[in-house]
Amino acid sequence: METKKTKNVKRYNLPINDIYYIKDSYYTGGLENACICENCNRPISNVAVIENDKKEVFNVGLDCASTLSNLQNFYFLDLEFKELKNLLAKISKAKKQGFDLTYKIGTDGDLIIHYNSNLLFYTNIEFAKKYLKHILKEVSNPDKIGFEYTNTNIEKIEYFNKTENQNFKKVYNIDGFNFIVSVEPYFHLVTNEVSGYDLWLDGFKEGQSIYSKRCTSFSIGEPINIAMRNYYFNQYKN
Repeated sequence: METKKTKNVKRYNLPINDIYYIKDSYYTGGLENACICENCNRPISNVAVIENDKKEVFNVGLDCASTLSNLQNFYFLDLEFKELKNLLAKISKAKKQGFDLTYKIGTDGDLIIHYNSNLLFYTNIEFAKKYLKHILKEVSNPDKIGFEYTNTNIEKIEYFNKTENQNFKKVYNIDGFNFIVSVEPYFHLVTNEVSGYDLWLDGFKEGQSIYSKRCTSFSIGEPINIAMRNYYFNQYKN
C-alpha cells in the first residue's frame, strides 16, 4: 500500500506544518538595524532563530513565528518579547518626558536603568544580553558585565536579650573575610542618649574595613553576603 506524503503548506517561504525548534532569539535594536525575515521577506527587529528537522536554520519575525503551528515552546518566546515590549515602552515614555536615563550593572550583576535617579526597571543580565544589547553598550560600568556572586549560607544567631548581653561577640572567618558581630548601643537623634542596643556587624578583608553597619535582626546572613558581594563586585573586571 502506497503511503501518502504530507503536503507542505506554505503561507510565505516556510512550510507552516513543519516542526520547528527555537534555537535563539534577539532584538536588533530597532527597525533601523533590522534584518530580513526569511519567511515573509519583511524587515524585522524581533528575531526568532528557528531550526527544522533537517537542521536548516532560519531567522523569522515574531509574527511569522506565531503562524508556524508546530513551532515548539513559542509560548515562552512570546512571553519574553512581551516583556521586552513593556521595557522598551517604559524607556520610550521616559525619554519623551525628558527624563535623564542612566544605565549601569548592579552589584548582583543585572542591568539597572534609572530615570532622574529613580528606578525605571531592573532586568536579568541574560535577558539583557539577548534583547537589550543596544543598552548594554551605554552602561556606565561595562567592565562589570558578567559579574556573578553566589550567596554563602550563614548560621542565624540564636535570640538573646541584647540589653543584658552587651559583651556579646561572635567572629566569622569566611573565604578570607573576617566578620565581627557584637552588641552596640544606638542613640536618640535629638537627645543623643542611648535608646537601646542592637547587633553591629564589622567586616574586614586583609585588615581593611569593608563593612560596618547596625543589624536589626539576628539573621546576619544577608548583610554578610552584601558585604562580600560588594567587595567582589568592586574588584571584578571582565
